Amino acid sequence: MSRSTRGVLAALAGLALGIPTIALAQVELKLGHVLTPDSHYHAAAVAFTEALKSKTAGRVVVKIFPQGQLGGEVQEVQALRMGTQDVLVTSQAAVVNTIKEWQIFDVPYLFDSVDQANRALRSETGRKLLDLVDRQGMVGLSWLSVLERDVVSAKKPVMKLADLDGFKIRVIQSPGFVKAYKTLGANPVPLP
Repeated sequence: MSRSTRGVLAALAGLALGIPTIALAQVELKLGHVLTPDSHYHAAAVAFTEALKSKTAGRVVVKIFPQGQLGGEVQEVQALRMGTQDVLVTSQAAVVNTIKEWQIFDVPYLFDSVDQANRALRSETGRKLLDLVDRQGMVGLSWLSVLERDVVSAKKPVMKLADLDGFKIRVIQSPGFVKAYKTLGANPVPLP
């Protein structure tokens, strides 16, 4: 949390206690993500920005940096932890080196459906997993909808498990994904 943000929070706490405070100055927060402006990450960033602006009567403004303008997901997690970035929308894969317990999400077919996954993340267990972020000097606000991963190839159809034998495939940078695709017979290449 930046020094200016701490100041705003302290001032807001002072208002809540009835302590006289000076007028609050506008604060700008940097929010980064790596996807395009038409993605679900960006839609979440816009909704967060609008809610925060509304709840603070415009005193807290969020500037959104899509498409990795602030770096890749791992770099953005590091920037968040160092205080040089204020807010981040990211995948769990970028966080598993920091929060080892999140490797559970690398298990293929952990859930039967997206709805089941989202129900699990809204449960008490999901809250406990999100609260693990706090130990790392960050604050977990919410889970974003879980999306399925597909195997897509421009070179050959992948219709059955045997089609993955020796198949070079790009996977997210997460040890669980690499191991899962190796187990399926593919040759996974972890990339951001």
